[in-house]
Amino acid sequence: MSIKGINAVISELRANAKEAEELIAGITMVTAQKMEEKAKILAPANFGKLGQSINSFKVTETSYTVVAGAPYAAYVEFGTGGLVSVPEELKDIAITWKGKGIKQVNLSARPYMYPSLIFGRNLYLETLKKALKKYGNVKS
Repeated sequence: MSIKGINAVISELRANAKEAEELIAGITMVTAQKMEEKAKILAPANFGKLGQSINSFKVTETSYTVVAGAPYAAYVEFGTGGLVSVPEELKDIAITWKGKGIKQVNLSARPYMYPSLIFGRNLYLETLKKALKKYGNVKS
């Protein structure tokens, strides 16, 4: 998933060398952690297994992945049967979880990861813009 405008902001920050690289890495890590926390809070809880399965993992200094590892995580997020609800930007991910129609179970979608993604996207971009203002290179 990409965030529009983020590459320009990161490029501007990188123009300020090592200090900016460390700042970007820190902002990325904190944002991923906050997205993980948000998803855990939003995850429906019976026994808490779904929330416990949510973790963030470092891919690179400026890239993290937040995942829900419970085997049923996608079915809770997107719903099942005739009650499936998938945001347009997640259709490629959701299709990998599409059932084979063997059993019809209609569970409403209870999104917890997508709202966390929206939250994190906005937080990341705003935090990077504020950091860039420190260097005097951005007009918002």
